[in-house]
Order: sequence, then structure tokens, then C-alpha cells
Amino acid sequence: MKKILYSALLLLAAATIGCEEADNGSSCDTAPAVTIYKLETPVKNDPDIDCKLRIVPNTVARAVYVLPELLKDKQAFIAAEGADAYVDRVIETGTRHEAETLEPLFEGLKGDYAITVVAEGAGQRIPFEYVFNGIVWLPAGSSLALTNLIGYLTDENDPDSFQPYTAEIALYRKSNGNEFFVQNFFEQISGGDCKQEQDQRLYFSFDKNKKLTGFTPEGGKLIYIGDYPYAGYWDPSSYGSYCTIKQPSEQEPYYLISTLLADLSSGTLYLGQRILLTMDKAIWHGAE
Repeated sequence: MKKILYSALLLLAAATIGCEEADNGSSCDTAPAVTIYKLETPVKNDPDIDCKLRIVPNTVARAVYVLPELLKDKQAFIAAEGADAYVDRVIETGTRHEAETLEPLFEGLKGDYAITVVAEGAGQRIPFEYVFNGIVWLPAGSSLALTNLIGYLTDENDPDSFQPYTAEIALYRKSNGNEFFVQNFFEQISGGDCKQEQDQRLYFSFDKNKKLTGFTPEGGKLIYIGDYPYAGYWDPSSYGSYCTIKQPSEQEPYYLISTLLADLSSGTLYLGQRILLTMDKAIWHGAE
């Protein structure tokens, strides 16, 4: 989703004898530079489109300039005007900061963004870059889903009258592929009977043949609160025999995801939790 790309148009190599022995080499720097780290996105923000960085200048840098811009726009500018002109652009239109550690938060980066940082000092201006792949999610129709252990009694006095919850749930899909998510699955499928203490997404990844290749609950567990404090427990690396994915067939025309069931009050694991998912009404990538 996200990748780091550090680049410099010009870096001068330090040649001072014994540099490696002093301050991890910092006192031997002859060109301004920054080191860029990706930080955790604040809880109140959206990690798909919000990005928090730590920018650490070296001892040569006297100022840093920061400019976030769509990667395609940056590339087009450099192709037309040249790399040196883009450095001028960052300094002229970016945000100037003193040469100290910064932790800027960039919000609403929908698409591939280049966050360019120019370090200025010792008569030089050196650019560095961090590329953030902001994900755009699109409404993608609906899916019919059923969960066989979460349901209701049609007759409160008859345990055998249990009916599993089944409902159409709203899907969202990544704009450039067949990765979908469902928000608050258990609240949707139960009509609100199964409360979720926090917002949670369930991610479903498909290949070009619409084969379900991945299932990822946000936070690792399928959290819901019904009559009892239960959670679907998904850990295929440790419980591969019980946490499985089954593709549709003529006999069973739905995707079947099997998980364990955890009692959050005791930590006990049980067998049998299953989610059945059809995608007949989904809007697939490339099908619009």
C-alpha cells in the first residue's frame, strides 16, 4: 500500500579521514540531508489517505521545505522543466521549516503522492522524496452474507427455532483492484442486534478470476457483541485447519470463510463460526 522512496539529485560523499569515529559520521556531513520515517497514523485519522512522517535533518541543513503533490504532477513538471526547476518549485511553494525534527501530518492524499523535502544548507539544496499511495475506495454494490452462529430465536422459548442472520451488506472496493471491504459487518448483518464497540473493516481480496485470495479482519479479530462477548478468531498461521477459505461451487455457490469463535470473557476457543458470502451484486474492477 505504501512504500518509501528516498532520492537525492545530488549527494556529496564525505572524504574526511576518521569520519566514521565521530558522532556516527554526522560531523562529517558536507551536504544538507534529511532522513524520513513513516509514523503510525493517529487514531482519529484515516490510514488509507492520511500520512504522518518524521523528518530528521542532519547538522548541515539550515532549513527544510516540504511540498506534497500528486506523483504524476511532479513527474510531468520535471519532464517539462527539469529536476532543478522542481527544487525551485518546492522552495517557492512548499512550507518552510527551521532545521529541526518535524512530524507533519498530511491528510486527504487520495492517489499516489510525492512528498518532497528539500534540505538547504552549505550553499546547497538537496531534494528527498517519500511516496505515499493513498487508497481511494468506491461504493461497489452489495453482497448477500450469512453467518451461521450469529442469529436469533423466532420463538424465545424454543432453542431449536434459531435462525442465522442473513442480509445484504454494503461493499466498498479499491479503485485500482478487486479488494473490497465491509464496514461493521456484524451490525449490518444483524440489523444492529450485534453491537460493535469500535468501527471495524473486514477486507476481502480477489484475483482476476474472482477467486477469494485473502481475508483480513481489521485488528486481527472479528469483533462484535451480541448476547455474549464473542469474537470470531482468525489466525490461519496458528489454526490453519480451522481458519480457512473455500471458493464457490455448483453445490455451494458462495465464498465460505471458517473461523474459530472466542469467548472474550474466558479466552476459550470454539469451532464452527462461518461466514457465507455471495458477490453477485458486487461491482468488480474493470467491469464498470
